[in-house]
Amino acid sequence: MYVRPIFLRGETTRGQELAVRFPDGSQRYILANAAPLPEVAGARRAVVVFQDITERRLADELESGPASVAAASSGRAVTMAVIAG
Repeated sequence: MYVRPIFLRGETTRGQELAVRFPDGSQRYILANAAPLPEVAGARRAVVVFQDITERRLADELESGPASVAAASSGRAVTMAVIAG
């Protein structure tokens, strides 16, 4: 599990990207940050923050892939074109 090193070794982890697949087959990308907290009465504790970065990750993959998207906005209309490269 992701938080195990934090509890076992007291490590802080920042910016770890995780791919999470759900039972329905969908997948989301998560950015995880975690840090240990001081023990209280012998209990190990940590703070863990998860951020859903799926949309950003998919946009990055689209930009770096074989095709990119160009968008232009004029008034109310948005024009998009796929540019093969």
